[in-house]
Amino acid sequence: MSSRINDILNLEKELLQEKQSHLQLKADLSRKITESTTEETSLSERLTTLQESVLTGEKKESTVTVDISQLIHTQNRLEDEINQLKEGIAPLEQQLAQLNADRGIIDSKIEVLLQEKKEQERKALELKSKHEKTKRTSNKVLNERERLKKIRTRIEDQKKIKENLDTFLKTLNSIQQVVINYSPLTESKVSLPSDVTDEIQKQIIHAKKCFDEAQTSFDPNNLVPFLVDADESYQKIVSAFIKMCDNIPNSLLERNFSEQILKLVEKGLMLNTRHLNAVESMLSKLEKGVEIAPLASFSNEIKKYFVENLTYLRITGWVVLEPPPS
Repeated sequence: MSSRINDILNLEKELLQEKQSHLQLKADLSRKITESTTEETSLSERLTTLQESVLTGEKKESTVTVDISQLIHTQNRLEDEINQLKEGIAPLEQQLAQLNADRGIIDSKIEVLLQEKKEQERKALELKSKHEKTKRTSNKVLNERERLKKIRTRIEDQKKIKENLDTFLKTLNSIQQVVINYSPLTESKVSLPSDVTDEIQKQIIHAKKCFDEAQTSFDPNNLVPFLVDADESYQKIVSAFIKMCDNIPNSLLERNFSEQILKLVEKGLMLNTRHLNAVESMLSKLEKGVEIAPLASFSNEIKKYFVENLTYLRITGWVVLEPPPS
């Protein structure tokens, strides 16, 4: 549509230029006619004067005759030129009239095309507005789908964590029952699940005794004895937990202790990991023979860290007997 309008506008420009050329030519011809008419008038006046001179006898007859003949010849020539110029103007006037008529038609077509162009631009703006609205709606839908996807994922994760927690609670209760069975306050032992082997029972009781000894030896100004026993207790009970829990693969035991803890927390086990790296760092220094002397306040925080986690794992609060001989 735009190309068609441009072609018509270019044609209009060419017609306008041709019209101006014809008008210039007409003006030149009109000027020439005017000049010829003026010259003809002058010659006619001269002829009249000569004729009067002949009548009055002011010139010789031969001279007058020659002048009159020349004047008549010139007059005839000018009349012929005037007639030719008039004949030349007539087609130009016809062409000019045709050009004016053509331009009127073209102006009408241009007006129609401009209206069409305006309508097309209006429709284009409407389509653009609809497209942008559709795009915004589409983005809103995509965002909403993404949000729902995240919600569904979160719900699925929560379902898995709930399932894990049910299994974790069962495992924690089994650990607690093992400890209770070896308490001197327990009058009768409760039977344990078949998957709680004698080896696992010994491991749980060993973890319990290590932590009892750790708490007995705790000194905020000398954290090392507590730290060693508490960490051994923590690692032993976590190892037993992994072996007993159906939702946790035993292959997790092949990874280092920090990774084991973080994986269990990821699965939903609510362990405190605040001082996990600090404890690992202090134990690493002890293995290398580097002395550690944390502030008493930090030592108390470390003790609280172990008490919180090992209480959650059900090995605090009871005094146990020596495990039975294998």
